[in-house]
Amino acid sequence: LTETSGWASARRMRGRDPRSKSSRLNELEMSSEVSHTASTTCRFVHFNTPLATTQKFCSNKIKTSLYTWWNAPFKLTYEEVRKLANLYFLCVSGLQVVPSISNTNSVPTTLPAVLLVMGFSMALKLSEDRARRRADKIANDSACRKCFGNEIVEGTWTDVKVGDVLKIHNRESLPADVLLLGGYEPEPAKPRGACHVETKQLDGETNLKGKTVLSLLINLLGSTLEQQLTSLQSLAGYVECEPPNPQTNKFVGTLHVQGQEAVPIGIGNVLLRGSSV
Repeated sequence: LTETSGWASARRMRGRDPRSKSSRLNELEMSSEVSHTASTTCRFVHFNTPLATTQKFCSNKIKTSLYTWWNAPFKLTYEEVRKLANLYFLCVSGLQVVPSISNTNSVPTTLPAVLLVMGFSMALKLSEDRARRRADKIANDSACRKCFGNEIVEGTWTDVKVGDVLKIHNRESLPADVLLLGGYEPEPAKPRGACHVETKQLDGETNLKGKTVLSLLINLLGSTLEQQLTSLQSLAGYVECEPPNPQTNKFVGTLHVQGQEAVPIGIGNVLLRGSSV
């Protein structure tokens, strides 16, 4: 919407095949009596409807660390003991203290060595986990911009919720899977609704991939920042999509806008978390 920036609707879901080309909004009339969120085969992300405030999804906070201060001693010990080599030498050490069968005067001579190996391995795992915890904090505390009414509010990745409208600047990483709503238009009279993303953190590819805005959204939202901010307030509907899955090269979903015909959403309209604009 502004130079080197774009708009996107935050999503954490994946789509499924469109069931109908005609909008179901007239049938549902955006009534809170119809609960989409209970479905287990697909998910519905509402915006500017009565159901938008009742949606409950997981937070955008990530955690890749494995240990905490209270479970680290137990988990690390279990992980080390279950290793066949460590278990073997621990058994040997135990047998060495039995006087009737010991040839070391009941002294577990192999115990110091195995404890040293286990301790070194535990220390290495704790060091790696500390690095993961720091990376998690950096990612969760990364800055992002959310749209509230006609204002842009600064926040962090942790604050992002399903259904939020985000403003993404050039060369920024995406805080969540998002549906592209608009982009900077050099010629507002001829909006293209396009941007490019780099997905090397997802698939290792460094070439830029083109993403486009749905033609319906281009017509409804306009091409300038002021038009889009105003139009977003009156735009109501929902996105139908399947639960999260590991696929990064395909996407099928449906966008339902009140008073409009439903349109399909493909991977060319979606930007995945971790990619850079």
